[in-house]
Amino acid sequence: MADLRTKINEISNVGVFCRNHLKYLEKAAKEDPEKPITFRFGTVWRSAEYVLKRYGSCKIYFVPIGKDLVEYEATLKEVLLNPKRGEAKTEELSGIA
Repeated sequence: MADLRTKINEISNVGVFCRNHLKYLEKAAKEDPEKPITFRFGTVWRSAEYVLKRYGSCKIYFVPIGKDLVEYEATLKEVLLNPKRGEAKTEELSGIA
């Protein structure tokens, strides 16, 4: 992570690449562009969280699982590492609150 942090500190136009299921991406694309959308991932996004702490937001590029090219782009504004059921922030981001 140290080498990656150095690169992130040197390059301000950092983006995040990820894959997700097409059905979730299609659903999110139909929402109001200003509405925050929550995605869950099986990996811990420490690097993405660091980018947000450094720059406030960044582009996120989605490739549907099973495909090869980026088909969706959005702005990543928040990352919650290790969310726990019942915690206020987890509930807020999951739309329960």
